[in-house]
Order: sequence, then structure tokens, then C-alpha cells
Amino acid sequence: MASPPGKSGRLGLIFIAPAFLYLVAITIVPTIMLVRYAFSSWEIADIRPIDFVGFETFRAVLSNPITLDNFRATFVFVFSAVLIELVLGMAIALVLARSFRGATLIRTLMIAPVITVPIGAGYIWRYILHPDYGVLNWFMEVLHLPYIQWLGAKPWSMWAIVIADVWQWTPFVMLILLAGLVSIPQTLYEAAKIDGASKLQLFWFITLPLMGPTIAIAVVLRLIWAMKSFDTIFAMTRGGPGTYTSILNYEIFKQAFFQFHTAYAAAMGVIVLIITVIITRSFLYFSK
Repeated sequence: MASPPGKSGRLGLIFIAPAFLYLVAITIVPTIMLVRYAFSSWEIADIRPIDFVGFETFRAVLSNPITLDNFRATFVFVFSAVLIELVLGMAIALVLARSFRGATLIRTLMIAPVITVPIGAGYIWRYILHPDYGVLNWFMEVLHLPYIQWLGAKPWSMWAIVIADVWQWTPFVMLILLAGLVSIPQTLYEAAKIDGASKLQLFWFITLPLMGPTIAIAVVLRLIWAMKSFDTIFAMTRGGPGTYTSILNYEIFKQAFFQFHTAYAAAMGVIVLIITVIITRSFLYFSK
């Protein structure tokens, strides 16, 4: 006998209640606290009650010259990393979408960077790019190429963290795009080949349009994750030289846990949240 609709609905609520409470505890409650602190002047060592000051903390953030450097670093890092990962991910996915000996093994091995802990990946690349005993500078010396201060000079320090991010997250983008490529019906390609379409035309008029939603998902996920990058920058450059690689998320960490400006860091967090939502929503809208 089927259960009454009311009983079935209550049973469903019981099953989803743990997940809902967990979601509230780790996302909604911290977000409310973040907004609350952002509109105050409270600091982590302050024993006084929270004093609400309206938008004064936001004005302090936006009027600080360092914030402009943080915006610049964030834009350069996020745009460069996501663009390179998308291009490389698409190229690798197109190769691995074909059936050839060893394709499965290669796909499996390429997952290794993704499952690497980001802080570990950052230290790995810190040693590879170390100016004195790094493998890359040693190899460049063997080839009689100029010495590069990868982690302590402009613009190489920015490219260093971009390279580390690309190494770790390109396989993730590739996996998403590969799933989209496999789902495209082969009959479309066969019909186009009969009509005399070239490989470039197949990609431009069939693959790319049908991959639109998949590309949008990959880009949005990487935009969000790149905006909140911290581990790699902490391990490799500490935001230096100066504030050259100190993106907004890393500046939030410094303000909160080095200078103990809790309200200032919270205001920056709200700004990052708003920017991320606007960028992702705009990209999803125009990708349609």
C-alpha cells in the first residue's frame, strides 16, 4: 500500500534535515556573521560590544591604495589562470576524446595534480622555481638561458603562481570538457564530413556550440575557485614582492590573522562575494 502524500513528505524532510542543517551551519550562519562584522568596527581582540558604523569600513577598504593593488593582482591572476586552463583543457580533451592505446592510463595519471593538496602543490612549485637550487633555473642554466628570479621579482612572481595554478587545475577543466565532448553525437560529425567540412569547421560549427553549457560550467567553477585562491600564494610568494601577488582573498587573510582587523577583513570578504556573484551571473547570462 502506498504511503499517504503527507507522510511521504514528512519522511522526505526527515532525510534531508541533516544535510540542510549542515548547509546552514557552514554557509548561511558564517555569511550572516561576515555581513554583521563588515558593518562594524569590531576587532578580534576587542572585548567591547560590536559597534555598528554603517558603510565606514567599506569606505576604508575602497579608499586604501593597497586595495587597488589587490584588485589588479586578482584580475591578472584569475583571468590568466582561467584562460590558460580553458585553452589547455580543451586541447587535451580533444586529444583524449579519441580512442588510442594508453588513453585510459593517461586520463587516470592526469588526475594526480587535482587530488594534490593545494598547499603541497604550492611548496612543490616553490622548490621547482627557487632562484638558487630550483630545478627550472638549473635547467635554464644548462641551456645557457638567462637567470630568472621567479618568486621575488616582477612580473615573474605572478607568472609563477599562475603556472602552479594551471598545473593543478587544468586536468579538472579537461575532465569536464572531456565529458562534454564524449556526449556529442558522432552522427553530426559524420554528416558534416559528407558535406565536405574541414576539421576546423567541425570544431567551430559543431563542437564549440554544443560545448557551450559545459564550457560555462568549467569557467564558472574555476572563476569561483580562483577568486578564493590562498594556499598556493601563501606557499610560494606570501603575496610579494610587496603586494604584487596579494590577491583579495590573501589580503583578507593578512588583515584578519596578522593585523587582527576583523571588520576590515569582513568588509573585504563581502566585496569579494559580491564581485564573484556578479562575474559568475554575468558570464552565465552572456554564455546563453
